Formats: sequence, C-alpha cells, structure tokens
Amino acid sequence: MSRFIVLVLAIFASAPAFAGYAAIAYNKDTGRWGADAGGYSLNVVESRALDICGASCFTVAWGRNAYVILAAEPGRPQVYGWAWNTNYNAAVNAALSHCNANASISCVVVAHASSFN
Repeated sequence: MSRFIVLVLAIFASAPAFAGYAAIAYNKDTGRWGADAGGYSLNVVESRALDICGASCFTVAWGRNAYVILAAEPGRPQVYGWAWNTNYNAAVNAALSHCNANASISCVVVAHASSFN
C-alpha cells in the first residue's frame, strides 16, 4: 500500500499545475485592447477580454497554459501580430516577427496575458 501512495504522489508532484486560459481582444481600428487570464474556461476569459476592450473588438489570440502576446505598429493599429507559447521570449519574438513582416516601422508589444500562476 505504501508503494502505491508514493507512486501516486510522485505522479502528481511531477505534473504541471493547470493554470487555465488567457485571451486578448483587439480593435484594429482604434488600437484598443483588453486581456484576461487565469480562467478555467476559454469562454469566460474571452468574454472578460472583450468587455475590457469594448465595442468592435474581436478575440485576436488565446492560449491555454501559455503566454499570449499582441504586437502592433505604433500609429497604425491595423498592422499587428500575435503569438502564444509556453516560453515568454519565444511568444514575444514570434508576435513581433509577425507584426514586423507588414510594418513600415518596428512594432511594439501592446498587450500580454499569461495563464500561468
């Protein structure tokens, strides 16, 4: 019996904790954004992000147990890129790369959300 308990404890100790979802809503006409994270339901975090962002916003990115990043070109919010990844730097680099592919000046990170605790 004690071997079974040790095995169960070892399995749970090595498993990553579920942190939930993260979402970013965006209005590409105004550059307004909203973000929410940590919810156990994608619908809940999307709804909160959209409420924060306001009218004419859409969910631009979401992730589960991830960093979600939104980048945009300053002064031209219609030029944007997004990414998610379990590694923060990888997510930032990918979002900036996607944005810069269509930008006339360097994009900047405008929003981020993390579903990690």
